[in-house]
Amino acid sequence: MNKGIGPALARLVLMLLTLLIGCAFQVATCAACTPPPVPHVQPNSVVIQTLGPSPQEVLQSVTLSDPALINQLYNTIYTLPVLPENSACTLDYGPRYVLSFKQGNQPVVVVTAERFGCRKVTIDDEGIQRHGTEEFWSLLDQAIAAGTPTT
Repeated sequence: MNKGIGPALARLVLMLLTLLIGCAFQVATCAACTPPPVPHVQPNSVVIQTLGPSPQEVLQSVTLSDPALINQLYNTIYTLPVLPENSACTLDYGPRYVLSFKQGNQPVVVVTAERFGCRKVTIDDEGIQRHGTEEFWSLLDQAIAAGTPTT
């Protein structure tokens, strides 16, 4: 009976070590992938569109012009952690948002946020995906509530 336990225990230890090394590599890879700094341009308005199942279906659109809340939301987006490659995500579905930041009439940046799966936040001019934190989603909810409907 003890003969079978030795090889099984060795395989279990080997599997655990492989898993730990893989996790350490993923953390090290993600730590090396630091997000770019916040751009110096600060927007003074943001249009937030809530999209339906089809990207062309806009369920709600609001404009936010509160400078403090805009800056807090904008800066929070640029400090979100990078989403590790090959992240395991849920298969649920929820709303998507498109945030169009502007300074005057000039576009600054467009951000897409998915409130499902890995809760990805993508800044259009970056090549990376970020992970939406609870702080981000709370600020987005505040911005939507404080915004005025866009016609």
